[in-house]
Amino acid sequence: MSAPPTAPAGPSAGSDRPKRSVPPPRHPTHAVDRAFLDLERRRPDVRWDAGGVAYLSGPPPSLADLRAYVAFRLGELPLLTSRVTGGRRPGWQPSEDFPVDRHVYEVVADGPADWDRALHSALNAPFAPGAYWGVWLIHGHEPDAYALCYRFLHACQDGSAAAMTFRAMLGDGEPSARPLPGGSGVVGVPRRFGAAAALATRFLARTFAVRGHRPDPAFAPTGERRLWRGRVPVDTLRLIGAGRGGSAHDAHLAALA
Repeated sequence: MSAPPTAPAGPSAGSDRPKRSVPPPRHPTHAVDRAFLDLERRRPDVRWDAGGVAYLSGPPPSLADLRAYVAFRLGELPLLTSRVTGGRRPGWQPSEDFPVDRHVYEVVADGPADWDRALHSALNAPFAPGAYWGVWLIHGHEPDAYALCYRFLHACQDGSAAAMTFRAMLGDGEPSARPLPGGSGVVGVPRRFGAAAALATRFLARTFAVRGHRPDPAFAPTGERRLWRGRVPVDTLRLIGAGRGGSAHDAHLAALA
């Protein structure tokens, strides 16, 4: 995609910002939200976040400009500025002084050879205390290209909501002719998919451990993220999704799972 549009510089109180569809003073949490919040409390050693990376064309924005742009776009995404409050009956409470700078960061690569290290830094960076999502600007590998990494906790969003959020943040852009950066994840996909399925089964068995069961140390989660890349034509995803009553996004999420 091409670079997203820039936000107006220094919007005043009377500027034409998108109208907020303000949620109720306190939006009740969903049962799935509460389940993941409980899992995070019980298993702080497990990573409960997911996300994606968008590769963009054009000179990268400054960190200050990106923070201003994200703040501008948050007018369309009011629940992202909320936090969980309450004890036995938790809810999402909108924040009047939402700290954008604690949600938008920057990772600079030292040339092309440092690109993978920069990507992995963004994927493995911890969230700020109390944050449920984050955006990382990644650049420095090329003068006319950069990437945005969006990560979220599952207590905040599911995959579909995250995809819509990322699309809203990026705004309208033209498709880029720039190819997806190459990497170590384009071969052996069927073999790795099977290994990933087996690993996911072992991981869930450890996450929801049965009393008296000793987990297999070979499959103990380390908390480290690794980035694997692959290409799938979007028409293929649409065909798979439509054949099962779903969408291309449904097929994508099923493959990731």
